Amino acid sequence: MGILTRKGLGAGAVVVLFISILHSQTFRSDVFGWSELIAWYLVSLLVGCITGYIAGLLISLIPARLNSSVACVGGALFGIFAYYIQVFLYLIYVFRTTSSDY
Repeated sequence: MGILTRKGLGAGAVVVLFISILHSQTFRSDVFGWSELIAWYLVSLLVGCITGYIAGLLISLIPARLNSSVACVGGALFGIFAYYIQVFLYLIYVFRTTSSDY
């Protein structure tokens, strides 16, 4: 694993975990218990690591010699995008599994 992939992985993980913690402050208290909240953070961390790694890997494949800050920015941007996908998939799961009595 090169320096750019490590930088992208770190940036993606940090950004997604930070956004996840900030966003969870807006959840109602009956939405998640402690175990679900910790699982939410762990899934966010996993998603951030994976997308940050992919961003760093893609940036390292560019033949030009790039600064490592480019990998950090790429990992952070991929991490933000991945967090929104995580929220979208969670909402799909919630609406599919809950019964509607309307």
